[in-house]
Amino acid sequence: MSVFYRFIVLLALSSILISCAKSERKEATGKGAIRGYNALSESFNVNFLIEERSLGVLDYKEGSAVSRFDDLTYSFNFDIAFAGAGAPQRIASVSADVVTNTDYVFLLAGTVATPEILVWERPEREWTDTETVFEMAFGHLSPALGSVDVYYAATGTAPVLGNAIGTIAFGERIDELEFEAGQYELILTAPGDPSNVLFQGSPLTNPAAATNASLILDRDPSRTGDVAVRQLIPSGSSIEIPDARFLPTVQVINAAFGSGNVDLVINNDFVNPPAITDLAFGMASADVVVPAGTLPYTYTPPASTTALLEEETGIGLGTRTMIILRGEPGALATSKLASNRRPIATSAQFRIANAAFNFPAVDVYLSNDDTLLDDLLPILRSLPFGLASEYQLPVADSYTLTVTTANEKTVLAGPLTLELAIGDIEEIVLLDTADPTIGSLLQFTNLPTP
Repeated sequence: MSVFYRFIVLLALSSILISCAKSERKEATGKGAIRGYNALSESFNVNFLIEERSLGVLDYKEGSAVSRFDDLTYSFNFDIAFAGAGAPQRIASVSADVVTNTDYVFLLAGTVATPEILVWERPEREWTDTETVFEMAFGHLSPALGSVDVYYAATGTAPVLGNAIGTIAFGERIDELEFEAGQYELILTAPGDPSNVLFQGSPLTNPAAATNASLILDRDPSRTGDVAVRQLIPSGSSIEIPDARFLPTVQVINAAFGSGNVDLVINNDFVNPPAITDLAFGMASADVVVPAGTLPYTYTPPASTTALLEEETGIGLGTRTMIILRGEPGALATSKLASNRRPIATSAQFRIANAAFNFPAVDVYLSNDDTLLDDLLPILRSLPFGLASEYQLPVADSYTLTVTTANEKTVLAGPLTLELAIGDIEEIVLLDTADPTIGSLLQFTNLPTP
């Protein structure tokens, strides 16, 4: 066979092979909707990916925005960062076919040691302007909670045996049901026992023409309820549903140097004992139960009606809040912080607040060896007076923490020894002293309540 004819034959064979390959390759005909959700209570942030493309970094109880992808087969992954481990590690993967006009939620659940991905799917619904109903599904994502009966009805409807819309256990789901637009309450009870209420959701008004899901999650120690519930809304975001039976708590730190001991009076109630009594400078109070809502908070000298500071303070139902009273006498203010009580399985946690009016901005250094301060870089730069850092996530170890003037190595406070184990949560507050060039460090921990 001549070279010319051999070339023609090879060209024909190549064309046939290419044609076969094209015919076997699936071609997209439409798109489906993709969301991820982090129901892993021991985690800090997880990265939700389709193949190797990130669709969002999700804290516990957070979902990703909705993304649309071709109706092909993909690998869906969750990665998590372990302190000191370098690159994030893949902890769970699943392969799934995306079907046109189908909505998928990939939920990371279980524990960090034994994670699993639950895949919930449903046909996408096209809503019109004339709809008067909404849809609600119910999913159980709490490994620590047993089976529950689910009641969902208009606000004020008591659970009655036989009226539950279903009983579900971990990993199970009640598919979407239709309800007329309006205000509803979710109530969870022990199976077959409507008098044993495990969760009584605060009323929530749902508009028509929307598909939602109520997600039952592990207890969050940063909130005062026994069960956590979030409502997943069409955008992918989720809304906390507080348990109406559990009031919020407040913890106050007296960082107001020169103002002496203080009481806290709420809602101008000077008849009953103060919410917090005789709190000394440099001390953190215990948690106190307070009313939800926005009310006047008055800080006074002990057993006095003289206001050192009075301000409107908003506290959400079921929350835990830390309030730092700070500033010079006659110029007091507060810093209001969410109080984190949720340990994580990937690192320790600590936060530092600058409550020293003598130091407009500070740098913070952390070392776990004998490296000299002059050779270290700060982990936090120019932390302003009145603000707190985000929670830092160090490897479990023994550390020294030092605070200096911003952009200088002049030591203001420390070194403070920190013995940090996985799951620890440490709070640190920089305070003034009688010497305006020197500060002190208040260190305390808020362990989760049993």
